[in-house]
Amino acid sequence: MANALVILTCYDNAILIAVTLMKIDNVEQLIKQGESSTLEFKTTFQWDVREGKKAEYLRDSCVKTIAAYLNSDGGMLLVGVEDNGDIFGIEKDLRLVKGNSLDQFELLLTRVVTDKIGAEFAPFVRVSFEQVTSKTICVVEVKPAPKPNYIEGKKFYIRTGNATRELSMAKAMEYIEMHW
Repeated sequence: MANALVILTCYDNAILIAVTLMKIDNVEQLIKQGESSTLEFKTTFQWDVREGKKAEYLRDSCVKTIAAYLNSDGGMLLVGVEDNGDIFGIEKDLRLVKGNSLDQFELLLTRVVTDKIGAEFAPFVRVSFEQVTSKTICVVEVKPAPKPNYIEGKKFYIRTGNATRELSMAKAMEYIEMHW
């Protein structure tokens, strides 16, 4: 069993290296494929496009998607991409963090996720940034978690097709029995 775990870990690491080496081409190709059970687009993290101002409630949409990927088969969240695949970029979000910094944006995103989902799930979430058509996209890669997670200890989400869905406690327990 231990040998199988080592092989799987090496395999996962090799995949991450390969993905990193081909990231820009893959991100553009992924966007062209559109949303799916393992790919979700969000226009912004906390910038309200309609109101033209900061709206912290928008963060919850990204957190729900990340929680759902952790509870399902994993996936990739692209922040800065509209539902139709147009590149919006995260530049408006960057203006809301100290120093207009990618590092500060990543720290904020990670803090929000760990506060809402739990720090024990942080190793399964990887954040990076890519330039596409001169705009910055935040790429959040999520591996499936070895145990279920609940947002703020209460709400359980999964991916169903290209959507994130909240399950009732009874349905969550059924899903957990089948999945773990």
